[in-house]
Amino acid sequence: MDTFEAPNADFENAVKQVLGSMPAAKFLGFEFDTVEPGRVVLRLELRTELCEHQGNFQGGVIGALIDFAGGAACGTMLKPGFLLMTLDYSVKLLRPADCNYLYAEGKVLSNSSLISTAEVMVWKEKPGEALCATGLVTTRNFAIPQRSK
Repeated sequence: MDTFEAPNADFENAVKQVLGSMPAAKFLGFEFDTVEPGRVVLRLELRTELCEHQGNFQGGVIGALIDFAGGAACGTMLKPGFLLMTLDYSVKLLRPADCNYLYAEGKVLSNSSLISTAEVMVWKEKPGEALCATGLVTTRNFAIPQRSK
């Protein structure tokens, strides 16, 4: 795996601020476990509104977790004054998420000024414990438009 150096010295605060300001991320309840250049681990606690009919994490919630973890990992590699948006993501559900916590580990695979890609592994209860889903997230990076005065 490549080792990345963040072009923004304040990458951790920038990623936490952007993700923390998103209403969907707030509603779902994502928490940061780890934020490093090119790598982010998000934690999600099970709540009734995130369940499917058997009480496990619902697949769409896992997909959102993959999207946000991969996007956050790519976000650690943005230059100051840049944001990103998801272009595409894929989800592979491997086994039921019958647990109290999910951990999604996003790792940047490739990064450029325009496009970034991250792989995501979703673990039950703790990272490395039991893999229940994987995904791939591709983002489009862009400069924040400057507002005229």
